[in-house]
Amino acid sequence: MTGIYLGNIDPFKAIYAAVTRQSDMGIFEPREAISVRDALRMWTIWPAQATGEDKVKGTIEIGKYADMTVLSNHFF
Repeated sequence: MTGIYLGNIDPFKAIYAAVTRQSDMGIFEPREAISVRDALRMWTIWPAQATGEDKVKGTIEIGKYADMTVLSNHFF
């Protein structure tokens, strides 16, 4: 452990912070904000690509695992 805050593992809070640059710890550099689309990719396809599992997970496609959450409202 380095003792450095690396981010929140709650995907909803992490996506909110990535898009708005605000979190429980305060406001971060606004110029580093990313789009909602990229924030969702940060929690879906990009990790699957990084681990070589993008053929079976990371996107909603025929033949891939259907591990997903359906939300009734916008998540932030």
